Amino acid sequence: MANAYLTPVVGRYVANLERALAERGLAARLHLLQSSGGLAA
Repeated sequence: MANAYLTPVVGRYVANLERALAERGLAARLHLLQSSGGLAA
């Protein structure tokens, strides 16, 4: 239930973060660390 609610919220947050970083000249791809230790790209 929480995953279904939070997925679009986090998706928008990450998209906005990527856009803001790109506007500031960051050309690298954003990666996030999951609580399990895996990478989310």
